[in-house]
Amino acid sequence: MLKSSINKKSLTTNSYESKVINSLRKLRDTQKELKKQEELLKTEVLDILKNKNVSELITSKYKVFLEEVITTRLDSKRLKEEQPKIFEEYSSDKISNRLQIK
Repeated sequence: MLKSSINKKSLTTNSYESKVINSLRKLRDTQKELKKQEELLKTEVLDILKNKNVSELITSKYKVFLEEVITTRLDSKRLKEEQPKIFEEYSSDKISNRLQIK
C-alpha cells in the first residue's frame, strides 16, 4: 500500500501566500489563453499548407514542414481487459502531487 507524504491540514491566509497563489493562478490562466492562441495559429498554418498543396513552407526566417510520424503506444485499457494478469504484473502505482487552485 502506498503512503502519502502530504500533511492533510488546512490553513487560511491573507498574506504573502495569497499573493503568490494569486500570481500562480493568473499565470496559469495566461498559459491557457496562450495555448488557445497557439492552437488557432497552428490550425491556420496547417490550412495554408493544405490550401497551397505543399508540405513545406519557407519564409525569410523560418522553414515549416509537415511530416507524418508513426508512434507505437500500449493500449493499457485493452491489455487490462484482455490480459489482466499481465497488466497487474507489469503495472506499478506511483504517488505524485497535484497542485490545484480553485
